[in-house]
Parts: sequence; structure tokens; C-alpha cells
Amino acid sequence: MLLWVLSFPAVAGYGDVTVDGYPSWAERDVHLWTNVVRVDPSAFFGPGAPDSRPCDLDDFVGDESVPKAPLFYEYHLNDSGRFHSQDMYDNDWFNHSSSDGTSFGERVARFYQESGYIGENIANGYANGESVVFDGWMCSAGHRANIMNGDYNEMGVGVVSLYYTQNFAEGTLATDGPIAMANHLPEIPTGPVEIFADFQGFEPDSFDAIVDGKPIPLSLTYGVAHQGVYSTEMTATGELDCHEYYFRWTKGDRRGTYPEDGSYMFGTECYSDIMWRDGQVTPNDEQSERLNGTGNEAEALQFQAQDDLDEADVDIVGCGCATTTRTATQNWGIFLLLGVLTGWRRRN
Repeated sequence: MLLWVLSFPAVAGYGDVTVDGYPSWAERDVHLWTNVVRVDPSAFFGPGAPDSRPCDLDDFVGDESVPKAPLFYEYHLNDSGRFHSQDMYDNDWFNHSSSDGTSFGERVARFYQESGYIGENIANGYANGESVVFDGWMCSAGHRANIMNGDYNEMGVGVVSLYYTQNFAEGTLATDGPIAMANHLPEIPTGPVEIFADFQGFEPDSFDAIVDGKPIPLSLTYGVAHQGVYSTEMTATGELDCHEYYFRWTKGDRRGTYPEDGSYMFGTECYSDIMWRDGQVTPNDEQSERLNGTGNEAEALQFQAQDDLDEADVDIVGCGCATTTRTATQNWGIFLLLGVLTGWRRRN
């Protein structure tokens, strides 16, 4: 018998990680690669794509080869997806229905009531998000139809061990910002780290990853400027192998950050089990702008800026540059399982 425990996130900004770790790094990984392929399917499956895949654009139908906007994160879909992946893992189960017989639609409805237009992909046995998206779901007709469905605008992913669940929906977005998802690769870098973020709606005037308070420009890597994924590769060093980052964008007199209120973390010496810190270090360039003030205010800001820099205690070496299409992890010798379902619910 399954114990249904419904959780509700504390009030937080869009993109912030909850105290119980929603979404996890692995869940963001799947979400990010889903958005990568949505904005630029031809980069991975079109003519001249550098990677060998089990399928190509000739296998796509309808508008599946047409780029789509990134999917925004939805907490309750994340909760539903993780619940199902945990159920499959705990009970050696692989089905869209729960191990107690609860249907896909009923399960999702217990977590998410906003929309009746929903879909689901499941998988087992893939090593990481990139592999399950490109080698698994995108080369399976039903799964690909969900991923490339232009009617969906939000998603939540559940990852437990090697069990994956994607829940899709057409709903009301929790943000009007241009960034839907971001992440870093690999999860625990021992050398250079790649940092990715999607962007949609307009072309930004500037788009930076703020790493330990230092702005690193991002460059368009997949898609187009107003609907694409940007990235940078860099190396962070310091006495403590723990680093934090968030994103900042500007457009005219508009500006914003992602996550809204906090910072993701990476490294081997971080204090946080969920690799998250509430709060954001003021970027160096914004500290400099504030120091153009006069008198005691300028002096106080100067001391604050120095304190921030002392706390960071890192050196950053990096560039914002486009990269070639990544090589997918090949998982030979492992039994790979896939599942797909699309459903419609009518409210009473």
C-alpha cells in the first residue's frame, strides 16, 4: 500500500530549491536537456549532427522538428514525478500506473490540479539526463511527441536512482521571467565546469552567470537568441572547493535574476546537502557602480564589497563561448526501459 503524502513548498522565488531539495541536480539535468532539444532539435538529429543517434529528423513527424520554447518548472509536477520514480524504485515496478493500481491521471491529479492537459514519460537504466533524453525518449515516437509538444509549457521531473519520470502540462506559469531552467555540468566538477541556462521571449542585452560574485558572460550555444540555451565553461579555484552561482540578465532598463532569491552550489566542500544557499552575492560590477556614491555611504559600500570578496576567496578563469554539440554518454550492456503516456482530464 502506498502512503500518499502531499507536500507544499514554502513561499520562495521562481527557480529556488526548496528545503527538502526540490528540484535536485539530477532533476534539473533532465529538465535542462529537455529544453536544449526543444529549442534546437536539428543540432542533434539534423544533417551534419556530429553524434551518432538511433534516429534522425526523418523519423520525426508533424511539427516535431520545429523548435519549441523551453518548458518552465512546476513544483507539483516535480513532486508527482519524484513520487512515481520513488514508487517504481521501491517496488521494482515499471508502469505509468502506481504499484497500488492508481492510474497515471489520478496520481498526477493528487499533486497537480491546475490543468487537465497532461503527459508523462518514464524510463529506467540510463546513466544521466543527457542520455535518457537523447538516446532514449527522443528516439521513441511517443516520448518524442510529449517532449516536442508545443502546447505544453511546464514540466516537473522526478529522478530516483536510475528511474526517471517526466510530467508535462499546459498550465498557468509561476513566473513572467525569461529563464525556465539552468544547471551546471558535471554535478561535482574536478576541473572545468560548464554552466547552462535557457532564455526565451526576447534577446537579452546582457546575460551572465554570477559565480562567487564574479560575472561570467554567457554565449548562445543552442537555438536562437530569443529562444535558446546559453552557456559558458570556466574553472573556479580557491582555498575552499565550494562555489555558488546564479544568473543575471538585462534588457534596456529591465533586469532580473534566476533563481530569484538564492544560489546553486557546486564543489566537494559545500556545507549544504541540497547544494543551495538562500541569498545572492552582489556582483563585483554592481558593487563598483555603488561605490560611485559619496561620503560615508561610499565608504560603507567599499567595506561591504571587500567583505564579499574576502568571503568568496576564489579565482575564476573562463570564457563565454559557444560549444559544439555534446557527445551523448553511451550506455552499452545495460537494459533500458522506456514508457510514455499522454492524458487528458476533465474537471467535474
